[in-house]
Amino acid sequence: MQDVNEIYRHYNIPGNQSPYPRDFILDSNGIVRFASTEYDPGAMIHIIESLLDDTTVSTIDTKTIPKNFQLKQIFPNPFNSNVNIKFSVDKNKNVSLKIYNINGNLIKTLILNKSFSPGNYESFWDGLGNNGKIQTSGIYIIQLSDGKSIDIKKLVLAK
Repeated sequence: MQDVNEIYRHYNIPGNQSPYPRDFILDSNGIVRFASTEYDPGAMIHIIESLLDDTTVSTIDTKTIPKNFQLKQIFPNPFNSNVNIKFSVDKNKNVSLKIYNINGNLIKTLILNKSFSPGNYESFWDGLGNNGKIQTSGIYIIQLSDGKSIDIKKLVLAK
């Protein structure tokens, strides 16, 4: 991995304010991903690494340290094509985010034991299972886990 100063040199125009918005990235699927800080090299490197690792994490808010490890807003719910899953991490920890059907069968692993620093994050699910197939309408369970704690929420897929 490149040193933060080297990233800065490539990302900033020396002697000037950079004309490029440093808090937005367009991923290979054309989705805008962002960090909510004006310029936080650590946050930007984390997002870039996540995109390169093909993970689904996109938003990092490092200004506010959450008090809890928890699933937050899930929007829209019910959904039919894409759902945003917001969660917070209160301490440095390894996190997994998984989707199960109502029978308890694992449908999709969005994040598997990935290290997160304290902050607020957002992930996306497109309704596809680990097998690449579109899932049927129904109730699904979102599970956020750090190995010690688990938070779950109900999600409805309506096609």
